[in-house]
Amino acid sequence: MKKLMNRSLAACLALLLLLELAGCGTGIKSADFITEKNLMENASMKDDGANNLSNGKWSGSKNSYLEISFPQEVTLNTVVLREKGSHIRAFQIQTPSGDGYKTIYQNDKVDAYRYCAFPEVTTSSLRIVVTDGADFTLEGIEAYRITGSKPDHFRVTSYVVTDSIYDRAAISEKHFGVITDVILFGSLSFDKDGNLSFQDKEIGGKQIGGQQVFETALRNVREAVGERDVHLYVNLLGPDAPSEIEDWNESMYAKADLHKSAMTGDNGKKLIRSITELLEKYGLDGVFFDWEYPLRKKDWEVFDQFILSLDGALGEKKLGIAVQSWALKASKEAIEKIDLAEVMTYDMFDEDGYHAPFYPCAVTEINALLKKGFQKEQLDFGVPFYARPTDRAAQWFDYQTEAEKLGWSGNVATGPQQVTEWQGGTPVQVTATSPRYYNGCQMIYDKTAYAMDFGLGGMMVWNYAGDLPYENPLSLFRAMETAISQRS
Repeated sequence: MKKLMNRSLAACLALLLLLELAGCGTGIKSADFITEKNLMENASMKDDGANNLSNGKWSGSKNSYLEISFPQEVTLNTVVLREKGSHIRAFQIQTPSGDGYKTIYQNDKVDAYRYCAFPEVTTSSLRIVVTDGADFTLEGIEAYRITGSKPDHFRVTSYVVTDSIYDRAAISEKHFGVITDVILFGSLSFDKDGNLSFQDKEIGGKQIGGQQVFETALRNVREAVGERDVHLYVNLLGPDAPSEIEDWNESMYAKADLHKSAMTGDNGKKLIRSITELLEKYGLDGVFFDWEYPLRKKDWEVFDQFILSLDGALGEKKLGIAVQSWALKASKEAIEKIDLAEVMTYDMFDEDGYHAPFYPCAVTEINALLKKGFQKEQLDFGVPFYARPTDRAAQWFDYQTEAEKLGWSGNVATGPQQVTEWQGGTPVQVTATSPRYYNGCQMIYDKTAYAMDFGLGGMMVWNYAGDLPYENPLSLFRAMETAISQRS
């Protein structure tokens, strides 16, 4: 899984960036994008008797709870929580039920900004219970009923590794009632001379020609899509630096020099011509690039000019890239020509080693790209269908192997477990021992709801093979679809 292997090298840089930004506040106010009334404006609050409620701020420890009463019954589907620091490790939102309470939402961390989305409930009160955490302070609580927030043409884009779907049985047709855009990944690359080529694959112990793998995968996807309006793209990888270069920065510089050779002069013209011919031959809707990472401004200038030239040759076909804000130095002109930007909001860790948590991925990273010139509708909010160990080891575990353990609300899996790990592009069964942080169903639901409410272009998944069949209630694509339908 080359895409992820490259990302591991940059994980420490991404972590440092996110922690630095996290120290500067959330950079967002709900009022910036939510037009509905905050139902907390007329609500009253009462803590559990510990007298830790003052000026709208609530402090407590494990098993503390806060009662919120509304002046009359309200209908809501969103609660926003803001914490000072990061001390809450698990919490629940409850509503009255008979002589007790029922839990309508639960998850782990709150942090500086947590978007809690759930199916509509009508109630006269809420209870927030911190089931794990010590010496926390909630600085803000908001409650909303948000409906009709789905932007026009909201996308669910999935990277699909071609060799993972060489077997037609590996595709669940119902997934494509959710997925709107497919990026076929891993089959095509270009060299320093601008030559485009298919990459041979080993599947089931047999070496299979790259073109056969690509064409089989494309046929399998089209059969699964059927008559649905799903857009199909191809991702291109460029030449890599020599493996003997150990320093990561030097490796990226060498890689950029090879890309410069491929993207300029006669080589660049040849590459553009080959791309347009490829798209026409296979009836594809566009092309994506996954260059990780042009670090120097001069490297970005080469990429910028190539993007501008390719855009002119593509006509109505789409041009997309994968991005992370810390490395982005694209020009305003190039950004304007990019139709789709897949935001790699994963392989990032917070201070506890949690992988792709809600904050700061959903808030800080998206805002950073907006400040650099992207429009909301260009951005697809990336989510992982895999876990990383909390010790940040270079391991990637498929969600489907531990989904049942997580249930709907869980993200953390602990204890020894046989899991599917991707090693150099090959799925291998291993025993995982360190705690593993996934994005479970509730987290995916939250992020999807946030992307719609915030006005982003859509969601992006790396990668398709990590999910369960759609028929399973713990399918992550199904969680996305539920959020989309319930908030539309």
